[in-house]
Amino acid sequence: MSTLTLAMHGMYCKVHSRPWWVISIMAVLCVLAALESRNFRFDASADTMISQSDPELAFVNQVTDTFGEGSFLVLTYTPNPDDLFTRERLERIKQLTDDLLTVEGVTGVTSFLDVPVLQSPPVPIAELAEGFRTLLVDTSRRPRPRARELADAMGASYVPLPFADAAKISATVRSNVA
Repeated sequence: MSTLTLAMHGMYCKVHSRPWWVISIMAVLCVLAALESRNFRFDASADTMISQSDPELAFVNQVTDTFGEGSFLVLTYTPNPDDLFTRERLERIKQLTDDLLTVEGVTGVTSFLDVPVLQSPPVPIAELAEGFRTLLVDTSRRPRPRARELADAMGASYVPLPFADAAKISATVRSNVA
């Protein structure tokens, strides 16, 4: 037999011949671990879970510096085709905006009715958009021809990204902006 095998056999015999000693030692270790467990803290905040050298974190920080912090939710409203700018639809959108403002925790609602760029200066949107690169990211399950037509009409780059996650969209925006 090897030396290791003899040593293991010797330890087994000592442990087997004194089971109460082993149980007592294990009980003391468990009690000590339980006493110290109240001092255990697990920090799962974003600051500790993300490397400070992560390029995506730098991008998020840049966007936060530009647009501010806070949670947001984007809602869309789809009326019947060619029915968006009727008085009835505009009043409905105004009512939805007012209703959302009454929800607890909502601090602001912006709709196309109150976006300042549409009211001032009195310049067509097409002229305001000159000199800017535009990207239309189509995240529908199947790329839609109407989205491509819209991108063409806007003079925008069209990128279909079905089932895209934040990383894919971020990479697409970065590659199209550069």
